[in-house]
Amino acid sequence: PPPRRAAQTALERVWNQYGNGQAAPSGPGVRKERISPPSTSNPLTKAPASVKAKGDHTATIIWLHGLGGDGHEWSMLGEAMHLPWVKFLFPTAREAKVSLSDEWEGRSWFDISPACFRVHSNSMNANPGILSRIYSKLDDDLDAIGNGTAVVLDLIQKEIKGGVPPEKIIIGGFSQGATIALNAAIRSDVKLGGVVALNMWHLPCITSHEPTWENRGAGDGSGGGSLPVLVCNGMDDRVVQQSFARTMCVDQVAKISGVQVVLREYEGMGHAISLEELLEVREFLKTLLPGSVAYSTQNMLPVPRSSIGGEGGSQMGTRWGDGSEVSLRGWHKQMEAIEHQDPEEQKRLEAEAVAQNLENFVKNWSDPASSLWESILGKRHLRQ
Repeated sequence: PPPRRAAQTALERVWNQYGNGQAAPSGPGVRKERISPPSTSNPLTKAPASVKAKGDHTATIIWLHGLGGDGHEWSMLGEAMHLPWVKFLFPTAREAKVSLSDEWEGRSWFDISPACFRVHSNSMNANPGILSRIYSKLDDDLDAIGNGTAVVLDLIQKEIKGGVPPEKIIIGGFSQGATIALNAAIRSDVKLGGVVALNMWHLPCITSHEPTWENRGAGDGSGGGSLPVLVCNGMDDRVVQQSFARTMCVDQVAKISGVQVVLREYEGMGHAISLEELLEVREFLKTLLPGSVAYSTQNMLPVPRSSIGGEGGSQMGTRWGDGSEVSLRGWHKQMEAIEHQDPEEQKRLEAEAVAQNLENFVKNWSDPASSLWESILGKRHLRQ
């Protein structure tokens, strides 16, 4: 047979890893009836939401929403995180039905079957003996996973062409988005800066794959070193049970070659986010993507109030001294600290403003799929 032509796009390159519909993978973890060549059109329904860097753009974070969400739902996180040297991109998945419910339809990165839900939501499945028999038999929605991964890889390519080094690019996400983020990082041709995975779904086709960048080797600069992965789970998560998530993190994700996992668990948090969690995510990002801030009182101008602006009757917010949006709290203190060039006071006020903005983001955010989860969790046959 004639040799297959070289892949031209990220979508084609990813699909080649899945077989391009001609050498379809077989065995556990493969839903054969769903193996078909993907559409060559862009899997996105609209351009990603974005938060531009306020000064020199030296790093990029690509963040993926969960089931039923969209990129705009998370876009204010870019302001709340207060990393002025970082550009944030928030892509949105296409609308699709999920096998879990005939009545629900929304934006989804991949299908979730009743079997997949049962494995994740039943704490008994954390037992290694049970897990080894059940987990490997899950049917993964390979075409949708491939399309979602290609979306992220295309965004990565564009950022690299724009001058951002791969090690200064981090992918993150919530729930389904965290799954696609990890898969994209593993299948990237070059090692990225890291991954942030909040309440992640665990799929066999991802955790069984060796990193593409490591297979290429360190000789061309694309491999070498470990890929930092921050995995955050809620201890009261009923959708992705804590015991199951912990087992998967230790027995699956942490054993992927070239991956270094940091596991964090949060008491009282379900399939959601918390202030403590986001503050830890920010420190993780700052460590891997260090940058500097140049403060100026000229940048502290009134701006329209956003969803992170905090409570109160005023419809106006202010910008922090580097041009980033910030809450109204401490306005005069901020101005005074900048005018007198007091770095310690600036640092303290910055931390206070970040904590307030992240707290307001958490208060204003809710999981778009929460009604689906509650409905499914109420059906006993899907919980066992």
